[in-house]
Amino acid sequence: MKHYAWPILLLTVGSVLVAGCEKRGVDSTQQQQRALDSIKGEKWYDADKMAYRTPPVTSSLDDVIRTDGWKATPKPPPVAPPPGGAVGTGGASAFFSVLIWVILGTALIGLALLLIMTSMRSWNLGRQMRRSTQAIEIDPTRVVDLPFEAQEEMRDPLDYARQLVANNDYDAAVLFLYGYMLLALDRAGKIVLHRGKTNRMYLFELSGERRLRELLTPTMLAFEEVFFGRHPMERIRFLELWRQLDEFHRELAPIMASRQANPQVGVEATSV
Repeated sequence: MKHYAWPILLLTVGSVLVAGCEKRGVDSTQQQQRALDSIKGEKWYDADKMAYRTPPVTSSLDDVIRTDGWKATPKPPPVAPPPGGAVGTGGASAFFSVLIWVILGTALIGLALLLIMTSMRSWNLGRQMRRSTQAIEIDPTRVVDLPFEAQEEMRDPLDYARQLVANNDYDAAVLFLYGYMLLALDRAGKIVLHRGKTNRMYLFELSGERRLRELLTPTMLAFEEVFFGRHPMERIRFLELWRQLDEFHRELAPIMASRQANPQVGVEATSV
């Protein structure tokens, strides 16, 4: 190669390189322009200045909870009740309290009245028992025929029953009360007292004397409960039985008067 060929070759290569660089510079500028054109509509980009646009920022207030702390919502003030007395729950509570006291007071008064009535009844019955009753004069020799052990020297079972009641021995008292009624009926000629007879036999003998039979039956049943069943006799029940003695005596009074007027009738009735 001749000596003048090298400069030509270098000029040619240099021209090619320059042309390539210019072309790459144009392509890069076009790419940048296209990128800028694509973001011109964004709010954060200022197309005139071709720079970042600072967004508008409003001044923020500090949080009240951070500065003053959390506070509960204050309760509303209580509403005063309307004039005319308490209403609602308070009024109902007061009403039921008064009602309960009224019921308790009524119950206590009723209980007191019941106790007073019971005491008065017992007192009246006791006074009636202590009152002298026109008893039937019995035959003391017939005491041994009673359906329980009784000594002839007792002579007056009714008076002995009073003594037992004074000692609160109502079990033994009802035995002698029943024994007295049997002795009185035997004396009046309505039954024939005998040691071997049963109580039902005496009731059968009174078939024609309905009221005397009705008066004897309760005392007979009480006697059987105590003597055979070993059941205790209550004071109130005994006094009820004792109270029937007045009517028992009234039923026997005309019979005894008739026997006294005609002793022979009584002797014949007894012998039968």
